[in-house]
Amino acid sequence: MTKPTATCTADTIVAEVVIAAPQASVWAALTDGKLLGTWWGSADTYRASDWTIDLRVGGKWECHGIAVDGSTFSTNGEFITISPIDRLVMTWNTSWDPTPTTTIDYELSRDGNNTRLRLTHSGFTGHETSRDGHAQGWVRVLGWLSEFVENEPATRSR
Repeated sequence: MTKPTATCTADTIVAEVVIAAPQASVWAALTDGKLLGTWWGSADTYRASDWTIDLRVGGKWECHGIAVDGSTFSTNGEFITISPIDRLVMTWNTSWDPTPTTTIDYELSRDGNNTRLRLTHSGFTGHETSRDGHAQGWVRVLGWLSEFVENEPATRSR
């Protein structure tokens, strides 16, 4: 794995990582609620462990979690584009941030025997503090994803 990176413009975060795993494994970790609940979070930050996913265009998704301080949160949205194992676009709404609905675009591509994941999170114009916080968060999340997929045998058989 390469170390995840993130850059920002006024409106957008672009985060990227190369993961030492096949695209199908990365796709599964991003779209299977049971798998998402095992890797999204850490003991020293928060854990997003309760995921509900209706993986179809127009389908809804939602997760609930708990932060290290015991506070709870939720995140939800709707799927806009689904192109299995290459692209997933969805809306993003959070309980902790008053920023209006934003959009996440995951693009997966082969990079030799690895998968390059490019995440574009847009809709932050006028909400720079939220954008910057999300950028830091995406670096963490892509690190957790990489570690999980690269070390979890169950995702390798996909």
